[in-house]
Amino acid sequence: MPKTLTAAEAARAVVACGVVVLLAACNRAAVRIPLASLPFPDTPTGFRASSELSVGITVLPIVDTRPSHYGERVGGTRWTACETDSFIGNEAAEVVGSRLETALIKSGLFQTVSTEADRPERLVLRTQMDAFCAQAWGFLFIRVAGISAFRFQVNEGERILFDEKIEQVVTDADDAYTGWAAATIEQAMRRALADSLRLVLTRFLAQAEAALSPVISPAASPP
Repeated sequence: MPKTLTAAEAARAVVACGVVVLLAACNRAAVRIPLASLPFPDTPTGFRASSELSVGITVLPIVDTRPSHYGERVGGTRWTACETDSFIGNEAAEVVGSRLETALIKSGLFQTVSTEADRPERLVLRTQMDAFCAQAWGFLFIRVAGISAFRFQVNEGERILFDEKIEQVVTDADDAYTGWAAATIEQAMRRALADSLRLVLTRFLAQAEAALSPVISPAASPP
């Protein structure tokens, strides 16, 4: 026979449920529906180098170091590196690697862009993914943020030519956010994450050009 709760037990159960709901509502990322959104959005940087360098670059696979950075604040904001994303397995690193390769090719900064690690170009790019996630905080009013932090290192043999960590947070209240106001929470999270990655890639390309141009000669102009 089912047990009948006393009035005190029932009250405690209601309070406990309320606490769980409120906590989940504070960080909606904790109760997100995995993969309940559109494919990961495009991340076009629009960056175009002022001149092409006379070298090629090999892009090595992304190294996922996110677990070592959970809880760290990102980009000087209150948002922190987190576990929340809708990628499966190594998909996050693969997506970032593909978008990085595309951004490099379209930038026109290098003569060639390769991913063949066994036949490296003169320059080699190593990328460390310290944060790549999204959060949604709030109860009645929800704020969504895409959070990215990557370390980029460009080597010429043993010589380090560029080594910078670039961090970016984009919320659905920022001008950089390109999503729809009527999007679901999960869709808004992916869009904000894509926007944060887009800005990281844009900043990397601009900083890399500024750092490498003084030490790498420009490619010869066609006759």
